[in-house]
Amino acid sequence: MIEINKKFLPVAIMCILGICLSGCNNKKEAVIVSEELTTQSALAADLVDKSNNEKFDIKDLTMDNLKLFMTEEEVIKLLGEPVTKLDSSEVVDKKKDAALEDDKDEYFERVYSYNELSLIFIKLDNENHMVDSVNEEGTYKLTAVASLSEKNVFSRGLKVGNSIDDILDKYYRDQDYKSKYYKEDDGTIIGNYLYGDATIDNVGDDKIVKSSKYAVIDFTGYSSLKTADEYIITFTSFDDNEASDKVEIDDAFAQLTFDMNNDGNITAIRWYYYPED
Repeated sequence: MIEINKKFLPVAIMCILGICLSGCNNKKEAVIVSEELTTQSALAADLVDKSNNEKFDIKDLTMDNLKLFMTEEEVIKLLGEPVTKLDSSEVVDKKKDAALEDDKDEYFERVYSYNELSLIFIKLDNENHMVDSVNEEGTYKLTAVASLSEKNVFSRGLKVGNSIDDILDKYYRDQDYKSKYYKEDDGTIIGNYLYGDATIDNVGDDKIVKSSKYAVIDFTGYSSLKTADEYIITFTSFDDNEASDKVEIDDAFAQLTFDMNNDGNITAIRWYYYPED
């Protein structure tokens, strides 16, 4: 089952890391201005046009005719049998669970591969929560999709081969996102916030509240967009149906990630939904 560090995609789907956002390249001049004016000028230069697009939401978890929570049978009806099928979740020790059939182990997660397309199904109960045990009644439902193919079209018409500009034209971003830095605890800049000011790493802090949404451009270890060989853009949305006023690590949330190359083009797209434990 999914452990505390739920922000990482299951190992069956490969991640391609990345980053984003460049600063201004204006020629420096020997002028005397106050630090406040210099800061204001830099911020003004980094402003972009106002966005009227919606932020990423759970309804964006689609690809072609596939949708979140489809059953294995529904997916096979659309795509046919997968090239490979793997039960890759927790392995159950039959000796510790006499209720299991001797001829078949039951798993919590299944992975379907269609060459450049991978799908993950997780066993969920009727309320789409994670089951607690292998014997609990439930259904394997689609919770993750990853594609390397230009043929697969994701929400808002985006696909592999599109550019960072295409992403920013479809999803909301703040006007000042170029100057909103995503930082490590020690202050090291690791990217930019497209919107929001805290990530899943802050779960438990006062920064993230119920129904939190944020998006980041992650430099993935590079110092800037200019020096990055690759980077990622990730949108995150916590479920609206949680009872707590604060986001907790076991709460359900969705993520959409674009892997980018240094030309600013999408090389892979993946989305995943982490159900409530």
